[in-house]
Amino acid sequence: MKFRLVRNNKGQVAIFIALLFQVLFLFFAMIINVGLLVHHKINLQNSVDIAAYYGASKQAEVMNAIGHVNYQIRQSWKLLTWRHRVLGSAGAEGVGNTPIDKIRANPSSLDDIEAGINTPISPTYRLPRFCIAYDPHELDDGRPSNENSCRNLHQATRVNLPNPNVLSIPGFFNFGAVVASAIASSITNINRRCDYVGSLNYVYGGKFILAHIKDVEQRAHLINYLATGLSVEDDNFYEIEGGSAKDGIEKTLRKNLTDANRETVSFRVLNGLAQDSCRKTNTPIGSRELRNDTPPWLVPVEVYPVWRYYDCSGEGLNIDQNARHLSADPQNEPASLARAGSALQNAYTEMNPFLGPRPILIGFEKDPWCMAYVGVKAETSPRIPFMPLSNVILTAEAYSKPFGGRIGPWYTNRWDQGQSGENRITSTFNNPAIPGKTEPRGGVRVLDVQGIPGLDDPAWAANISRFPGDTLGWASERVLAFFHKMLRVNSVGDSTSSYVRAYDGSALPFPVGTDFRPSLRYYEDIGSVQSFSRDGIRDQLTWDKSTNTAPKLRLAEIAAIAPDLFDMAYYSIDPDFYNNYFVKIQRHINVRDGFNPENALLSDLGSRFRSTQEAERFNVFDQIRIQRMTGIPESLNSQVSMPYVVKNPAHLLNSWSIDSITDFSTNTRNFGECTTPDSVRAGSPYEQTAYDRPLAPATTGNCILGGRVGYSVKLVAKDHLLDSNLELGGTGVSGRIRNQPDEDW
Repeated sequence: MKFRLVRNNKGQVAIFIALLFQVLFLFFAMIINVGLLVHHKINLQNSVDIAAYYGASKQAEVMNAIGHVNYQIRQSWKLLTWRHRVLGSAGAEGVGNTPIDKIRANPSSLDDIEAGINTPISPTYRLPRFCIAYDPHELDDGRPSNENSCRNLHQATRVNLPNPNVLSIPGFFNFGAVVASAIASSITNINRRCDYVGSLNYVYGGKFILAHIKDVEQRAHLINYLATGLSVEDDNFYEIEGGSAKDGIEKTLRKNLTDANRETVSFRVLNGLAQDSCRKTNTPIGSRELRNDTPPWLVPVEVYPVWRYYDCSGEGLNIDQNARHLSADPQNEPASLARAGSALQNAYTEMNPFLGPRPILIGFEKDPWCMAYVGVKAETSPRIPFMPLSNVILTAEAYSKPFGGRIGPWYTNRWDQGQSGENRITSTFNNPAIPGKTEPRGGVRVLDVQGIPGLDDPAWAANISRFPGDTLGWASERVLAFFHKMLRVNSVGDSTSSYVRAYDGSALPFPVGTDFRPSLRYYEDIGSVQSFSRDGIRDQLTWDKSTNTAPKLRLAEIAAIAPDLFDMAYYSIDPDFYNNYFVKIQRHINVRDGFNPENALLSDLGSRFRSTQEAERFNVFDQIRIQRMTGIPESLNSQVSMPYVVKNPAHLLNSWSIDSITDFSTNTRNFGECTTPDSVRAGSPYEQTAYDRPLAPATTGNCILGGRVGYSVKLVAKDHLLDSNLELGGTGVSGRIRNQPDEDW
């Protein structure tokens, strides 16, 4: 074969094109590789962000439930305080200076919030004496009735009765002996009445305390159960319905990854509430000792309320009308209790073991130095088409945390960085005049009640604040006057209607009687086993078993405990707890072990189980509806009598709210507002009843546009969690959180 030498320039470009193609292909492959790497990296980071956001949202949901249950404990405390101060003082009359007398003579003379929150409390009601022995608070037990032994309950007196044995009255038909016999019979009746009065006040005061203790034990156990589920595993926690948060995080992560990332992904989860000293170390949940059973980031607020009761002691020729401390000594019952009758003795047998010098839980406060957050870190090694032998490793991490919600107020307005549960309690022990108390008239916090001096100091008396800075609470004579008029409706000349419907015209979830006056038969089941068992009614409010209806006294109790300005400022209150959380928590209990089988799951106060569906689903919406009802003498929700109450459930929607989908700055215009678009039926909970659910998905609080309730969620930088100058303990109190993530996590 002969080769011919090519002597022209044809074909040279082809050689350069062939060489250039290799270079172009190399650049093309590089662009593809870089593009795919960037794509997979962005996808991985976005997926990790979403997974961390998911985890924090589930964390926030449980914390929202904890916050609302903590508010239920607050309401139980309000109810106990109302029964002590308001119900227990309604019998006062005829002395010219009772709240009813004052408001009739000169309404402006009563202390009120318009006159200034620092108005001194009348000595009569600073440290009240509980007295319930007024008509119709009588037992059918052979004791005198139709008599008001509480009319002078605020006056400690001693009455010396005449001695019939020294009477010598001359006259016909042995007149002196007849008079002496009549006097002796009268003295016997007086002493018999005194046997009854002191015992009645002691026993029913004890029943009210017992009902509060049992109710709070159930709710505190639920808080411990849910909080423990958030705090026992470094890389996992229980969701509100009992599922594994880590499983949900993994599904969320994998669902959003590209195929190449999904094939090789490995990930880790960091649960902030289970880090370092914020983690719960003793995981068993069945303990009844709240202080040892609560995760470190939840601190119980236990107070020692002094409950004085009016004891009319009839001994021979002397009648002592004085005050005794029901809660100071479990054996401090009236000496006459054994003579008071079988009904009171039976009630005493049931409630006495629970009394004594013991602290009473009124809620939990969250340690601000234990921050709730979730961290997610993922690693992938995606295959790149033009890098078959490469070993590219992509990593991404993200942190997200709940914010904006409120579990409850701190006992004081300052929480130093070094303080945690126990030393925060002991620092306020035995000091009624705590500076900077969040609730000026709230209870006095204690660690150990043994040897507490000064039980007659008014600071120990149970009370609440109705709005921030309130120094009167239930000692306000203006509030007492309106409630007393309602409770004494047939005995002080006032009248009431047969009102049975809410302010918006809708029917109440239970049948209602026609009389506002209290009666002992309404308290028959208060504090009983039936009231708080899983198969029971789970209700500590009044009920008329004889007619199976709600007495109007129940409506007064609900109006007293419904949200006020103080509650709105310091608690995240879900208007529809039953639908938003109760049902989910019930599923949680069915999925996860650890909930004490002796405990019952309770809903909002006012609900009543083993009754109608509407009564079981009773919620804060209904409390506000009842509080706003008409037909009560001097309407309790009026600006005159109760200007501090929440009148619109939308006003509870005051947690964080975004301005737009691209602007996460706080939009204060949406606080306390719920804009209902066309996708929500006209009869939304904010317009009518609590049971018309929105058609479109809603935020917590059932609002689609506007404010929201409880914790929201946001992504945060790791540097934020590592910051040593976070102002978390109040004005001017800064430091680092106790549960910081490790630098190399």
